[in-house]
Formats: sequence, C-alpha cells, structure tokens
Amino acid sequence: MIRKYIVDTRVCPFQADGQFEDGSYFHIRYRNSKVFIGVYPVPTFDNQNTTAKAFYSESWSSPSLGLHGDTMEDVQAIQQLSNFYSRYLEETTHLSEE
Repeated sequence: MIRKYIVDTRVCPFQADGQFEDGSYFHIRYRNSKVFIGVYPVPTFDNQNTTAKAFYSESWSSPSLGLHGDTMEDVQAIQQLSNFYSRYLEETTHLSEE
C-alpha cells in the first residue's frame, strides 16, 4: 500500500508525505481534530509553480486521534492512510469504468 513515507512534522499540525504502491503521491495532515489526505500527480517543479492541486482528497473530523488536538502517532497515520487508500482505489476504479 505505502511505498515510502516521511513525517514532515509531528505536532501543530502533524504532516507527512509519501507515495502509494500505484505511484501516486499523498499528503496527510492532522490539525484541530481534522484529518486531510490528498493524492497528487507526480510532482514537477519549475520556477513559476511549485504547488500541485490534489486530484483526489478527503477530509473528516477525528477528535479521538490526537492527545492535544494537533498530534498523531505514526501508527494512527498509517491506519488512516490504509482506510483512505482502499476508498481511493475503489473511487478511481469506479471512475475508470465509466
């Protein structure tokens, strides 16, 4: 499911970036008891624009994850990514069949 994963910051907010097995890149953020996960195309950098827009994302409240509202353990992040990845694959498979 996850090919590589790096935690950018663990508190205020928790943020991590990585790559799924299918080659898509993800970003996960947990702040104010809200989880955001976005999937991005392969990053490309030029002098004009270094930001990419998510082509698939989800956001939901999850107050039970963090002890102080903005922290998340790595195990919790992996669990959130696992649940998200199965929904993401289901959605992209469905869209490709239409």
